[in-house]
Amino acid sequence: MVNSEKQAILILAHQADDVLKTLIQQFDSTLFDIFIHFDRKFYTASLAQELQGLVRNTHLSIISTQSVTWAAPSVMRAELDLMNCAFHSGHYHYFHLLSGQDLAIKSADVIYDFFKSQDTQFFEIRAIDSPVAIDRVTYRYPLVESIGKKHNFFWVLQKAYLLCQKGLHIKNQQSFILENKLAYASQWASMTNEFVNALLLQKSELQTVYRQALVPDEIYKATFLVNNTQRFTYYNRNYRFISFMGNSPKMISTQQEVQELLQSENFFARKFAPENQLLKLVRQATIENEKIDGRRPYKKVCFHRNCQKSSII
Repeated sequence: MVNSEKQAILILAHQADDVLKTLIQQFDSTLFDIFIHFDRKFYTASLAQELQGLVRNTHLSIISTQSVTWAAPSVMRAELDLMNCAFHSGHYHYFHLLSGQDLAIKSADVIYDFFKSQDTQFFEIRAIDSPVAIDRVTYRYPLVESIGKKHNFFWVLQKAYLLCQKGLHIKNQQSFILENKLAYASQWASMTNEFVNALLLQKSELQTVYRQALVPDEIYKATFLVNNTQRFTYYNRNYRFISFMGNSPKMISTQQEVQELLQSENFFARKFAPENQLLKLVRQATIENEKIDGRRPYKKVCFHRNCQKSSII
């Protein structure tokens, strides 16, 4: 049965550059509503007003509840606040979690049409019960909100405290770890209304379990999912292109890369530089040509029902 409900675009943003503005305009459609969490350190009322002025056909909501730090629990809290805002704003068939540095590489119509008849979660789960994920929850990282990507004084203190915990065998959340499989995954996912509802019902517990964890945004959603597969199926692909260089996404910098992405089976990609000529190519493929010529003939995206529930080796 075809589901004609709207879908929600959830964006975690920290700067209102041309990439974010393009992303908003890509989903200025009656098929989607857009929800943005803007890092409280950079949020202003004038910024919100500027972004609101970009849309004509969609509902755009902007919240700013958290001062967000990379790898810290504040990222998870911002995600949960964003999901909570969207969930209580209307009934959405899917929630697509994106970064403000992402762009769609298919038109809004193509993305909507793919997801409208699906009822599974689209994650990219990389490992279950990996030592990396276990360490991030087992040990406490109380200074991570003051560190981010900086190797500062707090980073040195955090390293010393971590060594002390390991040396003294001080472990955290042992009952939770014993009772649950711990999943390590991409932060970005497309989730059904039912899944988001169930996740939000656990919001208080999640914030308690992961309150001093490291990079919990890569763990909490996927862990909830793999421990509830009797309720929720998942397809182990999130249809997002990201190529990393160290801890940061590599910049998409050539016309050839953009053309390959536009012809790929992915729906979203990052990271694009603001005020780049490559943005023009993406806009032409996903916005301008869509308005002029109707649906653009992209390569068909395949989804096999027998691959809904994936296993991790």
